[in-house]
Amino acid sequence: MIQRIAELTSYTRGTTSAINRIRKTSINLLTNEEELLEFQGLAYKNIGVRFPLDFLQAARVFAVRNQRGVICGGFALAKGEHSRVIKSLPTEAMNTLKSQYPNYREDIFEITALWLCRSERSKTLSVRFWTKLYREVVRKKRPYFIYAFSSEKKKLGKIYQVVKPTRIFEGYTNILPGMNEPDHEIVEVGSVRAAHMAWVTQFSFLYRRLLHGRSAKKRVVYQ
Repeated sequence: MIQRIAELTSYTRGTTSAINRIRKTSINLLTNEEELLEFQGLAYKNIGVRFPLDFLQAARVFAVRNQRGVICGGFALAKGEHSRVIKSLPTEAMNTLKSQYPNYREDIFEITALWLCRSERSKTLSVRFWTKLYREVVRKKRPYFIYAFSSEKKKLGKIYQVVKPTRIFEGYTNILPGMNEPDHEIVEVGSVRAAHMAWVTQFSFLYRRLLHGRSAKKRVVYQ
């Protein structure tokens, strides 16, 4: 019995600590050059792309800050006319995009620079992160969004399937400023309306995926 009480006390302390840590975590819009440069460097460290400052300034960039105020994740939303994904498309893929979405400059926005430091991932933070992204997607008031991901990331591709995307291209994209080398990518266009429906029709799947956090024993504070 004494051992059970000790275990419960330890679990309660751990849970309380986790809750306090998440409460002190924030997800905010970056508004000045210094913050964007910090995000730029950390995004490069985590996902291998150094997004140009002028691109970040033209986009809406959101950063996750941990309880120490350090950026440990984030994402960017860019209008179609500034989209790096669109600019990276080979000619044939670009023609496909134009034929299916003739008003792509006005109808499409890009989701990019999406990352969350592994040391900071938790079930609660994952839900907050993806919910924040969903809300900002809705606020863009454009019907479609475009994104790209490495063809090696099969699990990520399965998550994206809930929005019933249209595949525009699969293969090596054009190298853009900030990229070290070409990548074999999948480029898809998703529907905001389908994203709305996914929260209803695919809720159980999303719930399982979004709550796939890291063990507290493996978590090290990012600083």
